[in-house]
Amino acid sequence: MCPPCAVGTFKLEAGAGACGLCGEGSFKNSSGPGECVGGPESARFSEAGSGSIWDCACSPGFSGAGGTACSPCAAGSEKLEVGAGACVACDA
Repeated sequence: MCPPCAVGTFKLEAGAGACGLCGEGSFKNSSGPGECVGGPESARFSEAGSGSIWDCACSPGFSGAGGTACSPCAAGSEKLEVGAGACVACDA
């Protein structure tokens, strides 16, 4: 019997063969069969092989801890980097 794919990895077909890492921007939080899924639009960035939605980082224009906790910047503010940084007031 072939070992199941680990968290953060997938295999397109059952049987022998290597498991591949989930691609950047996706994750798989269980071992065994299944596909990697993308994080929410507000937190679409994660490293290859991620096993949790909390590995996702907030996209530019969103602030928060990552994963589903990202919130859009309020009107008149912005965040240009990927990550958990705060939104800052736009230059006048």
